[in-house]
Order: sequence, then C-alpha cells, then structure tokens
Amino acid sequence: MSSTARHAFGAVAAALPAEPATLALLVIHEFQHVKLGAVLDILDLYDETDRRLYYAPWRDDPRPLEGLLQGTYAHVAVTDFWRVRRLDAPDQGETHFARWRAHTAEAIETLAACGAMTQVGDLFVAGMRRSVTPWLSEPVPPDAEEAAARSARDHQAKWIVRAEN
Repeated sequence: MSSTARHAFGAVAAALPAEPATLALLVIHEFQHVKLGAVLDILDLYDETDRRLYYAPWRDDPRPLEGLLQGTYAHVAVTDFWRVRRLDAPDQGETHFARWRAHTAEAIETLAACGAMTQVGDLFVAGMRRSVTPWLSEPVPPDAEEAAARSARDHQAKWIVRAEN
C-alpha cells in the first residue's frame, strides 16, 4: 500500500513491505505521481471537460482521463523497474516486465487515440511512447510472455463483465 498527495510535493506514504525491492518499486511508482502532479500544476495536458471513463489494464474500475494518464506515467517507471529487476530476479521479473510493458503500451495508445489530449499532452504521450516502444522488442522467455498475455486477457475479460453489469 502506498500513496501520494498532489499538494504535498515529494511526500510518499507507504506501508513498509517485507522486501527492499518492493519498497523501491512503491517509491518509484509514487514519485511518478508526484512528478506528474507538478507537471499538471503548470501545464494543461488534456481537456478537463472530458468525462469519459477508460480501461486501465492495472485497475478493476474504469478511470477518468487524468487517472489513466497518472497510471500510465507511473507504469512507465514500473515497467523500467521490472526491465532492470528481471536481471536479478528472472523467475518473477520476466513475467512482470512482459506484463507491464504490454499494459503500459496499451494505455499509451488509448491516451493517444482519445482525442482529448492538448497539443502539449500529445507531446507528453509521444514521449512516453518513445520510452516504452524499444522495450516491446526486448526478448522475454516465451512462458513469461504467455503468462503475461493470459493475465491481460483474464483481467480485460473480467473488466468487461463488470462494465456490462
């Protein structure tokens, strides 16, 4: 469990996990939220009148545009964490890397296609895409790739069922 507050720049709250690597991941993830909050305080990245809800591959609930943007930006760093971490922990790292790179790339494309990003927002999304795109071609063991794809399919299927009810 971890969180940030937009008006408390630099503050990250986190329950102390058992593993140091988990704490590192939480801090990395949350500080992305802190950084994007600062950017959003000075730049308009999206049309704030957009009231649509979007699929976020890491959430069970539909997200407003700002929530999808926040999550996507945070997951660029999460993906990079697993990209590096898989060298030390390949058993779990490869699958996490495969999963997060696919999820993050999908969310970036959702943002790019939504039609509600400002000109600066389009540039911001393009920057995220430039970060993630090369990672999509990095080799991952087939079993890790399949586990990540299966997890993504299962999550989206459950999300669709909940959205229809």
